[in-house]
Amino acid sequence: MRPSSTSLMIVLPAKTVCLSASGHQRRLVARAASLPVIAWLYGGGFYTGGANVPYQNPIQWVERSQKHIVVSINYRLNIFGFPNGAGLASTEQNLGFLDQRLGLEWIRSNIANFGGDPKRITLWGQSAGAMSADFYNFAYPEDPIVHGYILHSGTAQIALSVDANNHSNFTYVASHLGCANLTAAAELSCLRRVPEKEIISFIENQSNTGVVPSLAFSYVPDNRIIFPNYTTRALSGRFSKKPALIGTTTNEGAAFAAYDRTSGPDPAEATFYTLSTFLCPTVQTTRDRYAAGAPTFRYLYGGNFSNISPQWWEGAYHSSDLPLVFGTSGIARGESTSFEKEVQDQMQDYWVAFAEDPVGGLKRVGWEEYEPEGGGVLFAWEGVVRQGIGVGKLEGACEGLVPKEGARPP
Repeated sequence: MRPSSTSLMIVLPAKTVCLSASGHQRRLVARAASLPVIAWLYGGGFYTGGANVPYQNPIQWVERSQKHIVVSINYRLNIFGFPNGAGLASTEQNLGFLDQRLGLEWIRSNIANFGGDPKRITLWGQSAGAMSADFYNFAYPEDPIVHGYILHSGTAQIALSVDANNHSNFTYVASHLGCANLTAAAELSCLRRVPEKEIISFIENQSNTGVVPSLAFSYVPDNRIIFPNYTTRALSGRFSKKPALIGTTTNEGAAFAAYDRTSGPDPAEATFYTLSTFLCPTVQTTRDRYAAGAPTFRYLYGGNFSNISPQWWEGAYHSSDLPLVFGTSGIARGESTSFEKEVQDQMQDYWVAFAEDPVGGLKRVGWEEYEPEGGGVLFAWEGVVRQGIGVGKLEGACEGLVPKEGARPP
């Protein structure tokens, strides 16, 4: 949970810079030559997360490449970022998304001072961060700031929003913190005076003890950033149409299904989560983008490395691809294998190639745009670092669940 205002962490080749909205704290600042910039949005279900998660630290990646900059954008979460309070206007409910936009505006205006190229900014996110990036794609079609998107395990097609007209969670918190039985405006004003530490403590206690109701704060449709039908908007061309690198992992659902530590989750339940929440929405997004003429590159990650997935049944679970890109797979449970390092280097190089040139960077290394009769790239599968995967294997499990794509416009 993150109550504070927008802040940034910039990782340059050999240097790190920390910035916050309240002031600049600079250490080891160095200028570099007009490098491509990757802006990172963390996941966490819009409930938890932050730019200081150890396995999401890009220092190793940036040090290895010496060719790009990574900026991690902190944004408000939970009740602070997505309050859904009755006293707020409908356009002021998704505050965390406004933080993300503010972060990108700052990057555009200032990254040249740190050696970055403001015309080559790629927005990268995972899970809720990837959803955020895709929402952003639709919210700012005329001025996206970025020139490409990288979406790990999340798109705008994933449905997690709460009922915009149900303000009970906000009122429940307010009523337990001395703001009960008030008008909507008075309730909001009262809760704003409660110290943020008290709000955090109450919500954490509510969550950790399993007390009913479960307090789920998430984004709500507002027709400013969140819209009701993304396929309709995509097919009518109401998004930025910037190139996107989009993918999922082969066993996303293992991270969400109930499981026995020895035998793992029920395979059917894990598969259900993998398909319904991640793979099939990604297929829908890919097909919509193709029909709208937006360049898309698809990948599937299948790595099963013991220092990332210690249980035999975990495999390529949700977020298990991130340590490969960040270069942090060896920080927790032992050194990476030589094969794991090969996969890491390949993925890192491809992601940088996309950031350098979202249209042609991947094509130059033999990765073609998505087409219905084509496919994508499969990483870390059966001892092969990178291999092609046909559309049947990539999307076949979603047939009947996702409509066929329409004809691509000329």
